[in-house]
Amino acid sequence: MAPAPASPAGPTRLADQIERLSELMETLTYRMLELEERLVVQEERQATREAAESNPETVAALERGLEETAERLARIEAALAGADRDRSGVGRRASRLQVLEPAAAARPQDWPDPAPLEEAQDPDPFYDEGEQPFMDERIA
Repeated sequence: MAPAPASPAGPTRLADQIERLSELMETLTYRMLELEERLVVQEERQATREAAESNPETVAALERGLEETAERLARIEAALAGADRDRSGVGRRASRLQVLEPAAAARPQDWPDPAPLEEAQDPDPFYDEGEQPFMDERIA
């Protein structure tokens, strides 16, 4: 018996699949090159960071910053602990804040009287309508 003749769609389909596969490989190759470039940039940044960390001046500056931060935290904790023990310090701080307050700021005596607002409100803002029947419970 003679072999069956190849249909014209078979080679065309195979050619289309090979073309798509080559496009996919090209896309993957470009993505791989981009990833390699990004990796090189990250490695350079890491090397720069490691070189800066190994520099004695940088290490000393970081340690000074940490010490200053620890001192600030200690002062804040002491101030908070002192505020609990000594309430007279609150008045002193409040008077300093009033001096720093801008002159154009509204004062409590300039505020409107809240009584008209209270009268305008409903006595019960959450009106209860009662229970609504479900769709299944209604008569069709």
